[in-house]
Amino acid sequence: MLLRLFIGIIYIMAAYKFNNFNDWKTYYSTIEFWLIGNLIALFITYNYPLWELTSPGEKITFNELIFCLFVLPLSGLIYLANYPEREIYLKRVCYIIFWILYFSVLELILGFFGYFKYSHGWNIAWSIIFNSWMFPLLWVHYKHPPWAWGLATVIGVSIIIYFRIPVSAMK
Repeated sequence: MLLRLFIGIIYIMAAYKFNNFNDWKTYYSTIEFWLIGNLIALFITYNYPLWELTSPGEKITFNELIFCLFVLPLSGLIYLANYPEREIYLKRVCYIIFWILYFSVLELILGFFGYFKYSHGWNIAWSIIFNSWMFPLLWVHYKHPPWAWGLATVIGVSIIIYFRIPVSAMK
């Protein structure tokens, strides 16, 4: 419980430092897009998880709630608000790579301490591939939402097919 509270506070402080909260409405629909995608993934893989946020003595749903209330929205706010849109292409690519590495390393650290678990063929390599699609997709949604919804659907269906997630596992 204390770790979750600590994570929430860290993300609030980071969002305060790296963001202008006056512009949160600008990014709201893209943050919702991210949250909806996460919730759909949780729904589809409820009985056949590819990964789980775990914690001794705590419910997985509580961990996901903290993730959805703090980590995703505040990360999305920081990512979008600081995206180097007017910079050269290389700087934008480096910015996206930073976020891919940040989320992947965070996952490795959580896994090392027993707070993250892989199942059914998913592993850190798949998470890196997923993150490599996810962060550019957030920017696509910010600029062209219909394109992002289409791409997200293709990626989601591809994951369902590749990992053979049974329909019976869907809640």
